[in-house]
Amino acid sequence: MKQLYRALLVLLTLCAAREGRCQGTWATDSSNGFSSVAEAGSCIFNGKIYIIGGAYDPGFDIFSQAVQIFNPVTHIWIQGPSLPISSTYPSCNALNGKIYAFVADSNSDGSATVEIFDSATNAWSAGPRMPIARYGQGSAVIGGKIYLIGGYKDSSVDVFDPVTETWSTAPHLPAPRSYFASCAVGGKIYVMGGFGIGEHNGLLDSVVIFDSATNAWSAGPSMPGALTDCSASFLDGKIYVMGGIDDSKTLDIFDTFTNIWSIGPNMLIARSDLVSDAINGKIYAIGGTDNTGAAVSVNVNEVFTPGPLGVAEGGAAPAGSALRVFPNPASGVLQIMGGQPGTAHLFDLMGREALTPSPLPMGEGSLDVSHLLPGTYFLRLGGQSAKVEIAR
Repeated sequence: MKQLYRALLVLLTLCAAREGRCQGTWATDSSNGFSSVAEAGSCIFNGKIYIIGGAYDPGFDIFSQAVQIFNPVTHIWIQGPSLPISSTYPSCNALNGKIYAFVADSNSDGSATVEIFDSATNAWSAGPRMPIARYGQGSAVIGGKIYLIGGYKDSSVDVFDPVTETWSTAPHLPAPRSYFASCAVGGKIYVMGGFGIGEHNGLLDSVVIFDSATNAWSAGPSMPGALTDCSASFLDGKIYVMGGIDDSKTLDIFDTFTNIWSIGPNMLIARSDLVSDAINGKIYAIGGTDNTGAAVSVNVNEVFTPGPLGVAEGGAAPAGSALRVFPNPASGVLQIMGGQPGTAHLFDLMGREALTPSPLPMGEGSLDVSHLLPGTYFLRLGGQSAKVEIAR
């Protein structure tokens, strides 16, 4: 069933591309000066991508202390101050002029250290130890705090406050999960795929979402297929999940406004245990293993440039699309013409449904928007979309 679902999504994606709604393209990017590594940590810091620690082939049992820094403007790699200890699968987060690297690995003595890089001193120092050692965990920043999530056979969540340098706890994951992709969007943390117990021989396609407003986890829409050892980045309202052992070229795209998954173009090179970071309107996929059975690290980095969003503004539809909305801006009744048959959904910028969904069997009709607050909204009808401005 999952294979059929993915095939249908691929077909829909190809149809969208024919209609001019390209989701983007991959290209190779500079690897000059980059030492290929897998199972590393990464973060955006001072306008650059920091690749921290990781493991080398053969065997990936040689762990790194290296800090590799990529400038997305000059496309040049340089070396930064090394980690005090070698590490694989560190969780790294940048916050308030510092990088926090949470370091624990299965081949260590159970260490659970926190290493802090300060841009003011250009040096690392030791922070308070983690409450427990983690391996294959995820992390995300919301509300000025860093959430360390799960890990191998673990479902616990520890929360680090960098101001007080103290730890607290948050509600556990619904079930143990490791080697997953995680991403913070607003006040929510999305945990996607990974390795668990029982499902698809351990591989997960499920998504769970932590909402800091309710301090609770809930289930999200499942991914198109099960993935582990993948990576995720957030850009312009969408979460891009790429790579992984099960489907290592795959790019799955989750629209946080509509809660709908789609499939993007495959990466150029199959890889797992990679890192990805979004900066300057692009997403960089860096390092990893090649997943061919030889298990060698990938030294060719890739960059993804998102394509047009397929949004009709001011009543003008993109090339190949028949959807028209007018008047735009609207203040009373919004007219919809020439769209695909389906149900019209209108979302605000927080991804919330602004109106009761309205079935439009002929792809045409009207919506009463007179009671909506002024601002930007997004209309979705079938496979088409339009940006709508509400004015008074």
